[in-house]
Amino acid sequence: MIAEQQSPRVCMIQDGARLHYATPIALQRVGILEQVFTDWYNKPGSVESVASKLVKLFSPASASRMAQRFASELDAEKVQSCPRMMWDQLRHKHRFNSEVEYFAWMSQRFGRWLLRQDLSKSNIIFGFVRNVSPEFCNAARLRGLKIVTDQIIAPYEFECSEMRRQIERFPGWDNEGEPNDRMLTDFERQTWAASDRITCASEFVSQQLIACGVAKEKIAVIPYPFDSGSIQPTDRRNRPEPMTVGFLGKVGLRKGAPYVFEIARRFDPAKVRFVMVGPVRINPAILEKHRGAVEVVGPVPRGSVHEWLDRFDVFLLPSTCEGSAGAVSEAMASGLPVITSPNSGSLVRHGVDGYICPYDNVDAMAEYIEQLSQDRQRRHEMGLAGRGSIERWNLDQYGETLENLIWSVLSSAR
Repeated sequence: MIAEQQSPRVCMIQDGARLHYATPIALQRVGILEQVFTDWYNKPGSVESVASKLVKLFSPASASRMAQRFASELDAEKVQSCPRMMWDQLRHKHRFNSEVEYFAWMSQRFGRWLLRQDLSKSNIIFGFVRNVSPEFCNAARLRGLKIVTDQIIAPYEFECSEMRRQIERFPGWDNEGEPNDRMLTDFERQTWAASDRITCASEFVSQQLIACGVAKEKIAVIPYPFDSGSIQPTDRRNRPEPMTVGFLGKVGLRKGAPYVFEIARRFDPAKVRFVMVGPVRINPAILEKHRGAVEVVGPVPRGSVHEWLDRFDVFLLPSTCEGSAGAVSEAMASGLPVITSPNSGSLVRHGVDGYICPYDNVDAMAEYIEQLSQDRQRRHEMGLAGRGSIERWNLDQYGETLENLIWSVLSSAR
């Protein structure tokens, strides 16, 4: 039993640089972060820092990704890493038949390492579903800790059913294979059962959790924060035609690429052009056959994403399954009106920041694009509204909301 006078002391389980370390930084800002455990952290003078410099000699791109595993605002003294996990990933990944099996194995190894660490300074564990193992959660509960986990995307059961639906609709398009849901579905369900509360970034994910049997009162919807300060909204009202409809993300079935192609066919490229930026996950022959006049740019460096957003006039993302699409947040921050699906889990308000409709309602999405192509001022006003909406969900707001949640979890234990 946790004593009444105890204040939150959070142990954060952080895989990779998820959300650019926003969660531990937010917890640190409100004064309740006790420690962070992660696989690889590139703090100055560490083994990881030296390794990154060596890797740079023969693989600059890999070294750059390794170096990004660091946040200057996060107190490095609170972070404990296990760089051997990174080497294990490189050495053993080829042994597994699927990424699901591989990630389950890594999560279990990470959990066993965590249980050898000193967790006595903390009274709350915060981790991400699919990363933190249910075995670790149950063992931590036996030590008297409370467990809060974050569902970063809709449950895998739903994700797989959606992917099968898209594969059936668009045979031959996908080059990533048929999803296998049983192992990760069980893994998620065990993690939910071991959690005292589950956070998620959108009502869409909350609804899917409830559909999978998670009690509504166990779920807290807390949108992810977004640092809009580094992005300046663009005034696009005086641009000449054509109006550019932009897409940012993996060009594949999950993000709704076939629907973008179908929508684009309804417009004269001289008046409305379509541009898709991101890694291509569609078989090349299918892509060439169906993309029509859509410009498929492919992957671009992270640093040039904002430049591409500046070139767009409208943002389109008919995603089939997300947690909360970061690309939509970036588009809103840059002052773009957004047309998206409820499955994107975004903060878009229908008719205010843009439009929301089912991802396969191509008629409606095309109509919204047509309306915006005729009304520059409307595009501008929606973009400004979206910018204001995303500004409100900043890191401080996120930290305060998490703090309130964590206090409630501790209070319920008394």
